[in-house]
Amino acid sequence: MDRGESPGAPPRILIVHTSGRIGDTLLVTPAIKAIRQRYAESTITVFANKNTLPCLRHNPDIDVLKAFHRRTTPLFGLLGPKQYAMAFVFCGIGDNKTAQISYARRTARQVCAFRTGTSHDDKVDISVPAYIAGEHIVDHYLRLPAALGIQAASRRVVYRPTPSEADEAARILRDLPPGLRVGLKLTSLKSRPYRDWPVANFIQLCTSFSQLHPDTQYLIFGGADEKEAIDVLIGKFPGRARNVANDNIRLTGALMSKIDFYVGVDTGPTHVMSSFDIPVLILYHCLSPSTYVGPLEHPCATLIDHPAAPSDCTQNTPLAEISVETVFEKFLRSVEKHGIGGNRREGQQSTALSA
Repeated sequence: MDRGESPGAPPRILIVHTSGRIGDTLLVTPAIKAIRQRYAESTITVFANKNTLPCLRHNPDIDVLKAFHRRTTPLFGLLGPKQYAMAFVFCGIGDNKTAQISYARRTARQVCAFRTGTSHDDKVDISVPAYIAGEHIVDHYLRLPAALGIQAASRRVVYRPTPSEADEAARILRDLPPGLRVGLKLTSLKSRPYRDWPVANFIQLCTSFSQLHPDTQYLIFGGADEKEAIDVLIGKFPGRARNVANDNIRLTGALMSKIDFYVGVDTGPTHVMSSFDIPVLILYHCLSPSTYVGPLEHPCATLIDHPAAPSDCTQNTPLAEISVETVFEKFLRSVEKHGIGGNRREGQQSTALSA
């Protein structure tokens, strides 16, 4: 028995996933859940990027959550015995995994990781083929535990607000007049503006919503740097649209759990929203289709992909080619199938997370 573990104690498990992107971080949570179910009595430690740690806080499948520092964390592995029985090294697709594999090798008796095509593959005990073109990212990550015979119980992302966060969200929204609460996410990453749907289209869409449901209140999510676009929409719906954008993803998630419907583009907060059993309507660019990153096993998700064929798709292909009429028609179909607000279909009222 290695001195890092007590005789008879459940094996300690290490998971390393250091992507700095919210979406990538949440898309690995089904794999973490699968590992938890295999090692139910073990202590599972997750090292993650310091910027995405909040996305994993209060995850019931994680016992210890720490920030991975590329320069310093691997040095800790030089001290003392190997403390983990098994390490799973995920990281984002295409990310440099050198430091992460080195740390896992020094601290775990076995290491399971995706192939890098470098000499670091020699440090890995269980090497798994890298990303396969066309594969959903969730399925890509699940191939790592599957290499040890660990099968997924769910492909749904896991995110959990705390009761205090939910109370804070309720306090923020308590002054809203009665009516439907529709959440909006207008823009994606600054580095991927081709994923944005024009604000003018959102305005036209909300106008159609309001004609059907005049009491609708629009809650606009995002970061503080999206104020200009948000203000344009708010100006068109005075008293009926509120800017709830902030740079605290935990608060954003809690606010999202309080809405009745969500319309947004493909971006990090949209992945947070997909963890709730609330109807969502999400627009995807042809460079990043729903088959690659869209929510899986969601009971009431409507995913709209850009119609362009992959061979015809570039960053210059505008998401505006998804028409307002198409989105509104999909909205009507969602309401017909799933209901909305107080008229939600029986069995779909819960805003709980995937169990």
